[in-house]
Amino acid sequence: MVIATPQSFIEWFAAPQLESAASTRRARSLWMIAWTFFGLVAVMLAAAIVATPATLERRGISILMVGVLVLVLHGLNRRGRTAIGSWVFVLGLTAIVTQRAWYTGGIHAPVALFYMMFVLIAAGLLGIRGTVVVALACITSATLLTGGELAGWLPPAARGGSTAAAFVAIALSLAVTVLCLTLLLRDAEQLAAEDLVHMFVHDMRSPLTVVMARLTMLRADVVDSTESLGHAEAAMAEAMRLNRMANSLLDITRLQNAHLRIHRSPTDLAQLARDVVRRMGAMDPSRRIEVDAGAPVVCECDQELLRRIIENLVSNALKHTPGGGHIIVRVISGEGSVRLSVHDEGPGIAKDARAGAFARYSARGTRARSGHHSAGLGLAFCKLAVAEHGGRIWIEDAEPHGSVFIVELPAHA
Repeated sequence: MVIATPQSFIEWFAAPQLESAASTRRARSLWMIAWTFFGLVAVMLAAAIVATPATLERRGISILMVGVLVLVLHGLNRRGRTAIGSWVFVLGLTAIVTQRAWYTGGIHAPVALFYMMFVLIAAGLLGIRGTVVVALACITSATLLTGGELAGWLPPAARGGSTAAAFVAIALSLAVTVLCLTLLLRDAEQLAAEDLVHMFVHDMRSPLTVVMARLTMLRADVVDSTESLGHAEAAMAEAMRLNRMANSLLDITRLQNAHLRIHRSPTDLAQLARDVVRRMGAMDPSRRIEVDAGAPVVCECDQELLRRIIENLVSNALKHTPGGGHIIVRVISGEGSVRLSVHDEGPGIAKDARAGAFARYSARGTRARSGHHSAGLGLAFCKLAVAEHGGRIWIEDAEPHGSVFIVELPAHA
């Protein structure tokens, strides 16, 4: 309910003033985002019309549609229905962009940018639930556009490029955006919202597997183009990283709730380390990764969990070792135990920050100066998985600089 009734037409467009301070803050946030977005769209499309007058009708309609949408949500916002206005805003914008893309020939780069922008807006206005719903709406819209273009229902677009590749780019970008946002926002939500994220991440793994398969096919089709192959390799690396993050998030919850069973079998850790290094080194040849192990080092462990522990530790070392640097994975055996260590050449971790390095979502605090993005899940997973094996993990200083992540496991269960 609005406290003050507008006295003039101009005053109606002012920021809403509601009964409570909290309601007013939310309403003014929506007011600022909505009108700022409309202003940017109007300026950009007006500039495009000046540059290409033939697009006056098409772009003028787009400005009009966004303007009407903002007026509708502003009316709702002034009446204190800010949540409804927020949903109208983000879902309405998604529908408008999808309709205009259908009219102009299907998926193209601006569509992906707009979809990601809408997910970010939903995160700010509606939290995790809104982020997930809007992301699903964008994926559905992208699927509709892709199907319509492949079926020949859309008018021809005056552009090149692969429709399938554009859809993969949109899907992968939205998946990464949603996962990062949900991880950042989870501390502000209740347990039910966290369960929703876990459900989403669980369901996301199936389409992610399809995306990775498509990228593998795409990579095989562009072997004659060095630039395209580089893009395909980069997309595959990001898809693999996202897959590791999703698996780690789910398994951290299972380990904490004792719902993840380990299956022990005699495993040669030296050979397992070589397999991981061979695959990850091929994905990032800018750093040299070496395995230092003599005879086979066998222990009774869950081979898949140990593989993922090594992958996370090597991935962490790659993030923080500069180009041209050297990473050493050392595997040795002792009396009744085995030890695996990963030496990097990064900036190192202060002693008072080492204990917190293995906490979930801790990457922002421990090594943020490295400049690399991390959701802080890999090391948390490593600690829980090592503890489940009856072992321990810790950090020491490397010589002459860097860090050493050390895993010690019992040789026998």
